[in-house]
Amino acid sequence: MHRRTAKTSFYLVLLAAFIVGLIWRQPAQWSSSASEAVIVRRSNQANQSVPSAFPVVHDQTSHGERLRKRGVLDDCHNRGCSLMKLCETSEIEDKWHATFTTFNQIGQYGWTTQPDEKNDDEAASSKPALNALNIPEVGDGSWTKIKWLNSVAVDVEGHHYLASEAYYTNIFNPSHGAILAVDNHAPKDTSPDMESGDITPLYRWSDITFLTWLSHTTSDAELQGIKHIIRVNVINEDTVDCITNFVPDRNIDNLPQYPGLQFESSSVAGLTLLGPPNGVGVGFFLLQHKARLGKTRRVTSVRVWESSTPDEIDMMGSIPCMLFELSD
Repeated sequence: MHRRTAKTSFYLVLLAAFIVGLIWRQPAQWSSSASEAVIVRRSNQANQSVPSAFPVVHDQTSHGERLRKRGVLDDCHNRGCSLMKLCETSEIEDKWHATFTTFNQIGQYGWTTQPDEKNDDEAASSKPALNALNIPEVGDGSWTKIKWLNSVAVDVEGHHYLASEAYYTNIFNPSHGAILAVDNHAPKDTSPDMESGDITPLYRWSDITFLTWLSHTTSDAELQGIKHIIRVNVINEDTVDCITNFVPDRNIDNLPQYPGLQFESSSVAGLTLLGPPNGVGVGFFLLQHKARLGKTRRVTSVRVWESSTPDEIDMMGSIPCMLFELSD
């Protein structure tokens, strides 16, 4: 079956849900005023305390209700604080060092490459940021798109690991120090009922992405020259909810298009946005590979912007992008 893009698939699912809702809705509900409408948002890991000025979410919105009940903002902010502290520390405990260090280990642990697929959505969504950074657009020969699929059951060191069908699709540009993370789903997403002992230990986005980056660089200078990681068309629920808390009126539909909003990594927003899944992966990419990327490499700012057109937002809602700027 032909795989739809994450953004297109999301639109189709949301449209179907909207149509079903209209069909089953009771007649009396059609008279509800606009002021009574509930904002519905999409569905899709510290040791420093949260500042007293930490923003309070709006409980009348569905995203605010999720954040309040589950403590997502507190958790993400604390996690972001811990990651930032570890990234800024030149020497860390052995437990944070990468276990996997060679490119050949990807295949050894059950991952196979899949055909390169053209995707107009990711090209369009990343275009304004790449133009502003003076980086060629997707499609230029300096980019290489790689999709890894955990499709093979393997036996490694006496243990049998099953295929989880997890997949990581990213686009690499070592000559310009950039990675686009475009379609990434961990084993817990693709095989939620699989026992943890059956999942390959090489399963993190940060490890797969680093080893691929390592294999495509031609010198230490290029390896350590990673400056930008862009999360394209973010649909993870926790990440979107955290972004929503820092946009005008805490309404994700008010997120501006590029250049969007930029937050320094030392700010409440910057630290919080390092804490949800789309930020944690970037943090671990830097943290666990200090020996190769640089001992104090860290996120210096986080930029978020709207990838959808106004018409798309009116019909289907917002889908943001995130740019993590990296430096020593």
